Amino acid sequence: MSQKKESQWRPSDRLAELLQVLSSLQTTIHTGEEEGYEYLEGNGVCIEADNPSGGEPLFVDLEDGFTVTLGEWEAFYEAEEEDWVLLLQELEKLLGNAMYTVVVYCRDSWICSMTIEAAEISAGTVRTQLKEFLHSADCDAFISLIREKGAGIRCAYWTKGKKNIRLRPGEFK
Repeated sequence: MSQKKESQWRPSDRLAELLQVLSSLQTTIHTGEEEGYEYLEGNGVCIEADNPSGGEPLFVDLEDGFTVTLGEWEAFYEAEEEDWVLLLQELEKLLGNAMYTVVVYCRDSWICSMTIEAAEISAGTVRTQLKEFLHSADCDAFISLIREKGAGIRCAYWTKGKKNIRLRPGEFK
């Protein structure tokens, strides 16, 4: 009988690597001892990277996994090699403006957040990707809600700009 070996993978061990990835940016490291960062548990830290265009800063929390936050968008990556590689790839795309964040609201209620790899923000691409994302996440109830009530979609690149898209009731086919 084989026993599964417990992983010794700790996000805090990757702090220096993340700082190297963000080395072109002004960064600040926060701990749970600071006001506003009390949510960080144990040896958890938060890297804050200033946006060179004056927009929203990027935050990367290192706790039991990695949480990346940019404005209203947030993504979680598990403390495992596969997610670590994905995190690095997605950070490169976000910071290089090759990918933008998408946050969807129905009235005042948050529906979902996702990213789209594209050179420009396009309403058609957002609609298509949103429908695929919600179907793959088994969230067809949200598709029905958006069809019935419409949605507000906030899209943003790291430094290249933002665009709001409005889906009116019945427009999300």
